[in-house]
Amino acid sequence: MSFFFAHFSLQVNFIFLEHNGLNSCIISEQDVRNLTCLQELNLSNNNIAALPSELGLLDPHLQVLKLDGNPLRSIRRPVLDRGTKAILKYLKDKLPEQ
Repeated sequence: MSFFFAHFSLQVNFIFLEHNGLNSCIISEQDVRNLTCLQELNLSNNNIAALPSELGLLDPHLQVLKLDGNPLRSIRRPVLDRGTKAILKYLKDKLPEQ
């Protein structure tokens, strides 16, 4: 999947990966850095327990992050309930300082 994003990332606005039986978020750190136009990422109804902190780098352009139906353990419910911007901030704050 990362190979795909490497070639088309500048044009991708929406990624819909719901109901795919994913066990982890398949978007790599390099993908995140290349997905500069991504507005919506739908990972709902998979088996994802944790999200990579690098997803926080999708802020500010990512407007919709759908995670319903995943057994997420890495982010507490109050953060999830506050929506996309709160989730992205939480993940970004977890990144090591560079």
